[in-house]
Amino acid sequence: MGYTAVKDISANVLPAVLTHIEENEEEDEDDNGCLAVINGMCYKQHAFKPTPVGKSECEELNKKYGLSIGCTVDNDYYMGAIKACNADIVSPMDLYYLLYQTALDSDLASKMNVYSEGNFTGEVEPDEMGNIPYSSNIYIFWAATISSCMTSVKACGVYAYEDGNPDSYTVMFRRNDAIPNVLCAPTTVEVPEPEPVESAKILCEEIEKTYNIKESNCTVPVADASGRDFSEITPHIILSNGLRLYIGSEYEEIEDLSDSTDAEDKEGFIFYIDVNGTTGKSKLYEDVFPYMLLKSGKVVLAYEADNNSGGTNSDHLSINVLYDTYDSGNRQLHLLLRDANFRKAACTTGYITSKKYCGTNNIQYDVCKDETHDCRLLINRPIKIF
Repeated sequence: MGYTAVKDISANVLPAVLTHIEENEEEDEDDNGCLAVINGMCYKQHAFKPTPVGKSECEELNKKYGLSIGCTVDNDYYMGAIKACNADIVSPMDLYYLLYQTALDSDLASKMNVYSEGNFTGEVEPDEMGNIPYSSNIYIFWAATISSCMTSVKACGVYAYEDGNPDSYTVMFRRNDAIPNVLCAPTTVEVPEPEPVESAKILCEEIEKTYNIKESNCTVPVADASGRDFSEITPHIILSNGLRLYIGSEYEEIEDLSDSTDAEDKEGFIFYIDVNGTTGKSKLYEDVFPYMLLKSGKVVLAYEADNNSGGTNSDHLSINVLYDTYDSGNRQLHLLLRDANFRKAACTTGYITSKKYCGTNNIQYDVCKDETHDCRLLINRPIKIF
């Protein structure tokens, strides 16, 4: 039967496939030699704390790089950063955007050793003065470009306002203070997009190696089920028992499970299983059934909305739900659901937590929220062989 076949693939093939995919992705990352890639640009240097320069060296740097930045302070850390980066510096405003353009990417901050305190989430939006909020009460005055730093020390600093009042502020740091880590600008050559991992092909080849098969075609593209007719689609694998396996997607986020609580329940492959081969109609939801093989190892029977089919039809797959209780050290097994469809059984036990998949009427039972009761799915009747 199809469900058992995909469960077996989950146990015996999926771990090797995931390892292979991860190795391919790491290889691509290593090849570019970048510490981080942001918007297609390669950052190859760690952030650093610049060595400050004095007023006279500041003037020399102004002449060398054709700048017009006022040299009004000794121990000028900002000009020290310009010197270290040959005037090609990522300004603090741009650096802030890199770190906070969505939510704080702590992994990126750690990787590049970038100063990253703060709790800002959301896109960076300058106020009417061109300042970018660091949090509700902190503003970055540092210029977006070197030349616009002008002559004002205040134009190159970070200040904390009290309740957003610009007339009452505390200096966080200025040009003559020890500047938090800065970055030199990235290389101007765009890093090419990594080659896509042929995850469906990897999966197919692992199945081919692991099972006793009748026929395989691992080079064909993923199966398109939009026409619902599989009679003219080449299967990827025909098992020795006649089951025809179609891989319906690359390894990716599955839309129907994208709101799952467990991140590993969001990604995986889509499978189509023709349960009776060439002897039936080879029609979707008649004798071809879709499954989602998840990174977590779970197997989920899909269904068609507004149609009693697949995961919503107990004639296609019937599940009993059992749970344990313990009394004076004695274990007792109880029947919670009998002959339930897959969706109801999976959702009410917490096996699947996606509201997109479960809908609003399949709420997890309290007894299944208690891990000591160990609610589990037990196949009652298999998909019918027509």
